[in-house]
Amino acid sequence: MIMRNEVVAAINAALTSDDRVLLIEQEIMNGCTLQEIEQAFVGSKWRFHLHKSGLRIAIADIDQLHQSYKNSLDELRAMCSGLRIQDKTISKPWHALEQIRVRTEVARQARKITLVEARANRFLSHRQRLGADGGDQIAALLQGFGFEWTGADIVLELDQGEHPATREFTRDRHVTEISTGPLAEKGDHAQKLSDLRQATNGDSGDDVAVNLNRALHAVPLRDIAEVLKDTDFRYEILGTGKSFKIQKLSDLTTRFTELCGEVFEYRSALGFDDPTADHGFRSLNFREPLGVACKELAIETDRLNRYLLPTEKHLEAGDHIGEFLKDTAFRWNGDYEVERFEGENKQLLEAAIAYYSSRAVVAAPSTH
Repeated sequence: MIMRNEVVAAINAALTSDDRVLLIEQEIMNGCTLQEIEQAFVGSKWRFHLHKSGLRIAIADIDQLHQSYKNSLDELRAMCSGLRIQDKTISKPWHALEQIRVRTEVARQARKITLVEARANRFLSHRQRLGADGGDQIAALLQGFGFEWTGADIVLELDQGEHPATREFTRDRHVTEISTGPLAEKGDHAQKLSDLRQATNGDSGDDVAVNLNRALHAVPLRDIAEVLKDTDFRYEILGTGKSFKIQKLSDLTTRFTELCGEVFEYRSALGFDDPTADHGFRSLNFREPLGVACKELAIETDRLNRYLLPTEKHLEAGDHIGEFLKDTAFRWNGDYEVERFEGENKQLLEAAIAYYSSRAVVAAPSTH
């Protein structure tokens, strides 16, 4: 199949329009290839990421991607100014409560940065990818303040030893580079799709990857999606056409279901919630893990939606969480908080800190 200059020109012209996404997606449905999209983007400030097995496109300005990452790091740096190394000789443990809040907020900002990084890297080629040099800017920044983050919901002082939590989610795994090769002739077109279809009958993602790589050489993206629609395999194209990642739909839905179960399990504990018990601490110990679970479910839902075909049901994490909470007085704020009204959890923590700081009590419950 010969690269069609008129299609490349149409996609290139679309980049100057506010409707660039819709216009390029129309070209995809009309039968354009990955190579034609790639060629149209050459020399521009735009980068693309194809999802939903090549049928949908996201477009980003490369400078804005880097600026967004820088801004999130700057925000983390500002938040770290509130971190304090605790006095090891303190006899009143509630003196550490304010730092628990600061350390939790810093950890959650660090998690946000990994999401910003992951999104940016979906658009960037291997050499351009954030963290491609093996450096870890989050770790370096926190070390400058005497802390580390291992992926949990709080940052810890560097001298506290080994911790079981790991940051496995910070880098894309199982990404396959798209090899360069000759454009497919018409006869190759049908054969490559046939080989891909046969590979999807098995259980090997590696076999599918090999044949998908071949099919991506000038075979229309819509035809590839048509082959995959009744299979367990889905893919996305990363790095402005330089690599792709394959996922099994069954694996994605299993993980989604597991997280729904985790949210439901924590939600069940809300039946024991009493904001007056232990001056708010017991209540927060019910709410905090639930809020974290809701956030993780939202992240996983976004990932699952990237792989679902346009004809498959798009999922909304908020709808599922709302269903779990419908018979309670609690609502999820879309981030890390599950509470009855906005700002309630912060009020409970501040009230508990004030109480334990003004009373001659032996110890205060921990929120972690």
